[in-house]
Amino acid sequence: MIRGTRPRPAPRRRRPGPGRSPAPTGTGRVSRLTQLADPKAQGLLTDEEFATERARVPRS
Repeated sequence: MIRGTRPRPAPRRRRPGPGRSPAPTGTGRVSRLTQLADPKAQGLLTDEEFATERARVPRS
């Protein structure tokens, strides 16, 4: 340690306070469409089934 200097404290992480909420996980249109695309890519959903489910996803 250099004489006359102090070590820096660790940076603080912000916690959600009143009126703040953590970023949602697994929500939203993009997330839902991704959840549908995975089974389609694996061959578990047909194009018709995918189109039907995609139409049910709300547009924000």
